[in-house]
Amino acid sequence: MDWNKIVWIWIYFFIGAGGAIGTIKLTESYIGKLFHILERTIKIRSSELKNLYDENAALESNINKLKEKRSSLESRNHELEEILFERIKQEGAI
Repeated sequence: MDWNKIVWIWIYFFIGAGGAIGTIKLTESYIGKLFHILERTIKIRSSELKNLYDENAALESNINKLKEKRSSLESRNHELEEILFERIKQEGAI
């Protein structure tokens, strides 16, 4: 083997190694960008979920208040029905 072939082998080796290292660095860069995008997306989605959770809690609170109001109105309605029944009974209609 002459020196010319040995030199070319070493040149190809270093070019190949440099290309491999460059490819690895480029891949790391793209992976880093992908993770950054995923991290941002997760933060946005978690923020949206927190807002929905807070809104849901407020709506559940309103629903509970309305249920209490409904129960109060139903009991008041029942009382008024009893009063009406008693008045009708006193007038002798029943």
